[in-house]
Amino acid sequence: FRVWPINATLQGRALKPDGTGLSEAFVYAEGESPHVGYFETHARTDRFGYFRLVVPEGEYVVGAGLPPRVLEKRGWVNPRPIEGLVVAPDAPVSGLRLRFRELDGRIDGTIRFASGLSVTPMSPAYVWAWSDDDERAETVALTDTVDTFAYELDVLSGTVWHVGAV
Repeated sequence: FRVWPINATLQGRALKPDGTGLSEAFVYAEGESPHVGYFETHARTDRFGYFRLVVPEGEYVVGAGLPPRVLEKRGWVNPRPIEGLVVAPDAPVSGLRLRFRELDGRIDGTIRFASGLSVTPMSPAYVWAWSDDDERAETVALTDTVDTFAYELDVLSGTVWHVGAV
């Protein structure tokens, strides 16, 4: 087999919704190299939000994330990944910006059992939503009475959302 160098770089910065750097964010690159096939790597941002990923030449998707509990506590959503980044040792990619987004909308409602259905709920209802922009949201609906559940979903505004429940 042949050994190929891992010497191309993807660099940028993870940002809070207000545009300042975000430290300790998880940043990843995954993609295909013509020499090694599928490749993935990850790193954490420095105290100013900067990151540097070293990969074999190829085409990559770069994204960032925080643990779900941290996102929920801050009311944020992970940045959209940046796709189609072609990188080589003599053609690094720099200046990438991965900006976390603030949840700025809310969908609320009530789930009711069908007319005439007499079911005593044993657990909360699970509610999920997806947007036309490929975003996701989910929550657990709590029971108000024997046959209704109330829910609230924090979402990004400015898009159409579809809601489902079980």
